[in-house]
Amino acid sequence: SEEGNLAHSNMFPDPSLHPEGAKKSLASQMIKQLGIEMVTPPSDILADDMLIKADDLWIKDILKR
Repeated sequence: SEEGNLAHSNMFPDPSLHPEGAKKSLASQMIKQLGIEMVTPPSDILADDMLIKADDLWIKDILKR
């Protein structure tokens, strides 16, 4: 739901890919100000191992945690 996605986005902060949630999400707005456009890839091309790798990349390389 939009409300759940927005709450998640603002708590972590994690950009929202929900079309309406992204308009209100703090993280999405920060990324937008940097000129970065977030898009949702089609679900049929996403394999579980790719999602795990993407999470690892985000956490280790981008957030430096």
